[in-house]
Amino acid sequence: MPPLARQDGQDTQIAFDYCFEFMTLSLRRLNETLLALDDSPLNLVAVSHSNKFSRNGCSSRDRKLLQTTDIKANVVVAKDGSGDYATIAKAINAANGGRFVIHVKTGVYKEKIHTNKDGVTLIGDGKYSTIIAYDDNTAKGTTMPNTATFAISGDGFIARVIGFQNTAGPSGDQALALSVISDHSVFYRCSISGYQDTLYAFALCQFYRECNIQGTIDFIFGNAIAVFQNCMIILRRPSSNKYNVILAHGREDPGQNTGFVVQRCSITVETNTKNKRFEKD
Repeated sequence: MPPLARQDGQDTQIAFDYCFEFMTLSLRRLNETLLALDDSPLNLVAVSHSNKFSRNGCSSRDRKLLQTTDIKANVVVAKDGSGDYATIAKAINAANGGRFVIHVKTGVYKEKIHTNKDGVTLIGDGKYSTIIAYDDNTAKGTTMPNTATFAISGDGFIARVIGFQNTAGPSGDQALALSVISDHSVFYRCSISGYQDTLYAFALCQFYRECNIQGTIDFIFGNAIAVFQNCMIILRRPSSNKYNVILAHGREDPGQNTGFVVQRCSITVETNTKNKRFEKD
């Protein structure tokens, strides 16, 4: 490497050393992250507050919830009245703070749900068979965070084979399908569908595996530590004279330990999608 050009030597060298150390630390953290991600489809990895990926973030009992076909639910939600509740919101209100498993049977549930309950698990009958859908958006005058069809701020949230949709369409401006402020949250084989600002990974540690995520502008955004593994990222056709932005992480301070890791995901587009690009590194 050629000698560093200097004007006043000492200050320039200090700045260079600082940048080199920062880049080295960032690369080391990225390397540790990738090494920690397991190839096994059921050995899920979660993230802790200390920014270290650990299998302890997802307990053995929780991992069983993600792989078993024998659902032992605390309550069942069914639109036809055959379950304990007819709406998901009422079922979540019954949660007591421990691990609370809700089996949501096939159907489209037109609900807008914002909850801070810890330990909630939603298990559907398929990512496109059981769907929570609503159409709120900023064009109606709603603030961006409050447009979310489903917003979770309780820790330890788990979703499996269920869909979250905002049906406002491309003319709805900002319209969130899902907003997540849940530490050690896991989304497994879910669908998350909208247009602008589909998934708001707002903060804390989040894991998405084998999920389908659809949108147009900034449709995966926020300031969380989030891992997207084996997901399908689908760019939808935006409104006229607009283009697609896949990732828009909100970190403003380079000292923050937040970021998005996209590993073994596929990126595809709908017919006639205009453009795509990554925002930030």
